[in-house]
Amino acid sequence: MQAKRFAYKFCIPTFMLRKIKAIQPYNNFTNEIASLFNVTYEFAIERFVTFTASNKS
Repeated sequence: MQAKRFAYKFCIPTFMLRKIKAIQPYNNFTNEIASLFNVTYEFAIERFVTFTASNKS
């Protein structure tokens, strides 16, 4: 599990994700992440979910 978490944070760094302004709806933002970081849509969704979960607290 640590390797998977590392891959998400390596491919889409948190500091860079914070600089991107979230646009609505959710699907467009994840498409933008996937395009900017050259990752799959599913990978971008997973990273965005973990990012938003960690920033809620």
